Amino acid sequence: MSIQPNARPGDVKFADLNGDGTINDDDRYAAGHGIPDFEGGMFLNSRFGSFDFGLGMQYSVGGDVMNVARWWTERMDDPTNYRADLRPWTEDNPSRTTPRALKEGGQAASNARLNSDRFMESGSFLRLQNLEFGYVLPSSLGQSAGLRGDSRVYVNFQNVLTLTGYKGLDPEATGIVFNDSRDALLRGVDAGQIYPNPRTVTLGVTLGF
Repeated sequence: MSIQPNARPGDVKFADLNGDGTINDDDRYAAGHGIPDFEGGMFLNSRFGSFDFGLGMQYSVGGDVMNVARWWTERMDDPTNYRADLRPWTEDNPSRTTPRALKEGGQAASNARLNSDRFMESGSFLRLQNLEFGYVLPSSLGQSAGLRGDSRVYVNFQNVLTLTGYKGLDPEATGIVFNDSRDALLRGVDAGQIYPNPRTVTLGVTLGF
């Protein structure tokens, strides 16, 4: 007896976890968790002569993210919002990650199930959060301008680089917006509604009066 009698090549294959020969709710299991096992950071400041340097790093290990945004662009039974690089299964392209394209209902709905660990991804990351370079101006220059303390010019980079295996825009951009508020209980769910951390560059001057 076939566990998935309507399945054909290119369809998603589900696991019969309890071994009773039927795919149903009894085969559900807890796939991942949205709370990381470890989180932390590292900060470094140094100075050489009139030059200074600051670096801040952030890491998160062990958390998982349900990539609902990827589900919307890979579900194959909705004829809109596909990713530009999406390549569904065909006889000439026997993909192991993207099922065949079908119309709504039936096997198409089965292939597009959201409650599948196909869309569960590791949310672990290492991020270069802050990078700053500064230069303390000569005191003579400040005195000529009527300044008493040290003056400094600097450039600051935020959200410089993120190393992660997560396929979404940002492993931290999780949650769902509802009535203009964020649902904090949905940590570990990326529905594509939370804006990812932007990369910014700031030029500044500190004046000592």
